[in-house]
Amino acid sequence: MDTGSSLLWVQSRPCQFPQCLNLSPRYDYTKSSTYTPLPCSSEYCNFDEQPKNIMCTNFVPCFYKTTYVQSVDSRGHLATEQLMFRTSDGGMSVIENVVIGCGRPKRKLEMEGQIMTGVFGLGFKTTSLARRLAKFSYCVGNVKDPNYGYNKLILGEEARTEGESTPLYLINDFYHVVLEGISVGETRLSIDPNAFQWNGEEETGVIIDSGSPATWLIKEFYDPILQQVQSLGDTFLTRIPKEKPYLVCYKGTIEQELEGFPTITFHFAGGAELVLDTKSSFFQEQPDEFCLAFLPSYAKTGIGDQTLIGLLAQQNYNVAYDLDGKKVFFQRIESTRLVIKLVHRDSIHSPYYNKNDNVTVRVKRAMESSVLRFTYLQNKVRRTLPDNDLQAEILPSTDSSVFFMNISIGQPPIPQFTVMDTGSSLLWIQCLPCKHCSKQFGPIFDPEKSSTYFSLSCNSQYCHYAPHGRCNFLNQCVYNQTYIHGRPSVGILAEEQLIFKTSDEGSAAIPNVIFGCSHENGNFKDHQISGVIGLGSRKLSLITQFDSKFSYCVGSIFDPYYGHNKLILGNGAFIEGDYTPLEVIDGQYYVTMEGISVGEKRLDIDSNTFRRNKWKKSGVMIDSGSATTWLVRDGFEALREEVQSLLGMWLTRYWYNSWALCYRGMINEDLIGFPVVTFHFAGGADLVLDTGSLFVQLEPYAFCMNVLPSESSGDNITNLSLIGMLAQQNYNIAYDISGKRMSFQRIDCQLLEE
Repeated sequence: MDTGSSLLWVQSRPCQFPQCLNLSPRYDYTKSSTYTPLPCSSEYCNFDEQPKNIMCTNFVPCFYKTTYVQSVDSRGHLATEQLMFRTSDGGMSVIENVVIGCGRPKRKLEMEGQIMTGVFGLGFKTTSLARRLAKFSYCVGNVKDPNYGYNKLILGEEARTEGESTPLYLINDFYHVVLEGISVGETRLSIDPNAFQWNGEEETGVIIDSGSPATWLIKEFYDPILQQVQSLGDTFLTRIPKEKPYLVCYKGTIEQELEGFPTITFHFAGGAELVLDTKSSFFQEQPDEFCLAFLPSYAKTGIGDQTLIGLLAQQNYNVAYDLDGKKVFFQRIESTRLVIKLVHRDSIHSPYYNKNDNVTVRVKRAMESSVLRFTYLQNKVRRTLPDNDLQAEILPSTDSSVFFMNISIGQPPIPQFTVMDTGSSLLWIQCLPCKHCSKQFGPIFDPEKSSTYFSLSCNSQYCHYAPHGRCNFLNQCVYNQTYIHGRPSVGILAEEQLIFKTSDEGSAAIPNVIFGCSHENGNFKDHQISGVIGLGSRKLSLITQFDSKFSYCVGSIFDPYYGHNKLILGNGAFIEGDYTPLEVIDGQYYVTMEGISVGEKRLDIDSNTFRRNKWKKSGVMIDSGSATTWLVRDGFEALREEVQSLLGMWLTRYWYNSWALCYRGMINEDLIGFPVVTFHFAGGADLVLDTGSLFVQLEPYAFCMNVLPSESSGDNITNLSLIGMLAQQNYNIAYDISGKRMSFQRIDCQLLEE
């Protein structure tokens, strides 16, 4: 996509590797029934590449040559052809008689190391499809996030010309705007507004462009903005020297180092503005290095004294071009935020709710399911199969799952009751025709009856990430989700509309969600689940389709009447409170726990006890599927001994099993005044556990500490610790995967803004 050129061209036969990308099949106009060559007498033929010794007639083809940066060009002949576009709702759109170039590049056309098969020119000259349709807009999210899948181009009258507008000037193949000034925070920089004006020369003025991520500024603009940024950044950031002196880079990550950094605003004629947050003003060059996204024009070949506004400055805006009205519109698109109601297995809103169950039954079921869950995770870590997203036979199951979500799939929508799981990444739903299907609540989804279902081919980029992905005879992408025991889950990778039940009792429809349409399912224990929503970090996860951010807030787990448990997906997830580094290993979430306190007393635990070590298969995992917390022996024994020393003086021990620390009594009566237990994490983040998060009422007359030693599951190979959901209750737990951090915010979930 290129707003700086007006021709749409594709490589076509004859065109040989390496100049052309070695695709199969390659476009061959001789085999297309909708292809029509254009003669040099055509109104579209305004190129200077016609043979000088041949008279231009209706029988002589129109030759073209278009040149790009670094002496790369494309040459060939013009034609009209039918184009088919894959639309954002999974359908197809056809446009007839589009002017195209049947091209044979002189050299490879590359962008960021990838060879292009053509260029979609969105300029304003007669050959441009944008000129024909008069309007277009694009909306780009996180430019640097390869998992972001919601970037859109809209052509024609459907383009959203909304928001603030500024005059648009069509000059020398480029779209020019009038930039009047720049602000950093509340400070308007001292810049002569005439410095940005086009003065009639080719290489002056301000261009708005789609081909460059960075923004390139003339010296009059670059110097004052650099000085302002350096005055703020150099005082508290560590500068990294670069071979190219105009690159301004610092040590760290944008999320952690630039919290509170002011926005940068571009002011345009007519009152329109582009407001740049830190992810639009800087880019993450390396995991521990970020750089200023403004560069001096003198350092870029071919743009002279022009200012060029790149895509990073435009991200999170809908930028609309009205060619007839000669205006460009900037409309900021608010962060994606989907708030979903979570349903606990024993909630009155769950189909599994049994009014005859008392708290003892619910607690024992949760403890038993936690054992199964932890065993599954230990098996997964021990086997170390990062490419297969391995799951144990106990997942998914209502007996080993804590939270569920009500969703609907397809059009018309079919309701589903699905498992929430941070330990896996694939979202899959049972589909007809179905082999070995569970007897789920409600009807099984039939993709043939849905107007929004779209199966993915083997050529799809997502098929590469499918578990054991392969092709079937219909060229569909088949996944095979293997399990430790029992049958696998096998089906077709597809896109479909999902409708989520939101926390305000409404609903939200999300199109084009990647999911597994499962036609053969594992031999699961309860035979009643309808699917799994994996919240892991891998490519196919729902999380990666929502900008790699999510949070959940859970109140009292064992209160069946509590109805404010929430999952929040997208950029609008509440990433607030205390932060700690987040490490993603084989799709699992790890944090670094540094110690434990009981009241004001810091327990004597070696700092290496909880440290992640891939050879010892150790570390601390944070999980949504286990109510219980599990600690390696040294950490568990230190906590148990301290709790025993406090309770053993006035309470009587109760034997439940050899691992559990239990006492006779009631939590809300006998533990009044018991000190809080604090889990300390790297970066200064804490999880503070009161008695309701540390203990469970096992019997009406006895309670137990809800922390168990990791070895009690029978696994003596791994040294895995796990923070369970009871320890996380009354916290908003936020995952910022791209920022590699997690936050803990203690809060009543009911108080979270909708």
